[in-house]
Amino acid sequence: MNYDISTGTVAAPAGPSGIHFVAPLYFDSLNAIKAALRSPQGQAAAGDFANFTDGGAEFCFCHTKDV
Repeated sequence: MNYDISTGTVAAPAGPSGIHFVAPLYFDSLNAIKAALRSPQGQAAAGDFANFTDGGAEFCFCHTKDV
């Protein structure tokens, strides 16, 4: 798994957004995501989620390609 994190303000075309942090996670496959979320570490992270997301959070899934 690889990941990036946002730095600074997260903006939208219309100006400032309500989003404060973006952390894309890259997995080799959908099965790899499922396995990660089922793992003890994934379960621990899910259980800790409320401790660092007091404004709510949204998960998005998509396929990507290199261009």
